[in-house]
Amino acid sequence: MGAIRNPKPVLPIVACIFSRAEQVAAAIPELERVLGSVAFASEDYAFNFTDYYRDEMGPNLLRRFIAFANPADASKLADWKVFSNALEERLAKQPRPEGRGELERTPSSAIPPASRPGLVEPTRSINLDPGYITPAKLVLASTKDFSHRVYLRDGIFAEVTLSYVRGQWVGHDTTFPDYKGPTYHAFFTRCREYLMATAKA
Repeated sequence: MGAIRNPKPVLPIVACIFSRAEQVAAAIPELERVLGSVAFASEDYAFNFTDYYRDEMGPNLLRRFIAFANPADASKLADWKVFSNALEERLAKQPRPEGRGELERTPSSAIPPASRPGLVEPTRSINLDPGYITPAKLVLASTKDFSHRVYLRDGIFAEVTLSYVRGQWVGHDTTFPDYKGPTYHAFFTRCREYLMATAKA
């Protein structure tokens, strides 16, 4: 029989999808109340791998990752996701700056003609996906069940999105295409190294 041991702390991260930097700026103080202070963040990457969020959030989306300074208990992942969902709803209800709606700031020439009739202002200002990094993997939370996801509680599932194998990040059959490519991997490696250095301190 294997001995039961307490797992080592993990490094919390949040993956953000947004169109304006002020949307992330509004989310950060709220996230820090639950996850602690921000340690560092990634650059902003063009989020052009899918149109999945376009109807809700508009065009020209960006992705940014935020890493938090204090390693935490991995069992809190469901709490983080429930909180981030509620935060998304609160931020969606905040008034947008006058004249800065997603469609208002997008040149009509950039919108396909067939898409222009009946366009409405996006209803979601930011997408927040919390997760964590360990020396061996990147885990993300989700509200959607699937074959590779494990149920936690409160309607939240977890998936191993990437594994760290022989010095590099490796995706799986079900890993989102943007995570499979190398674009984000340097940031995840920085998170991994930060966690390991913090554990030794």
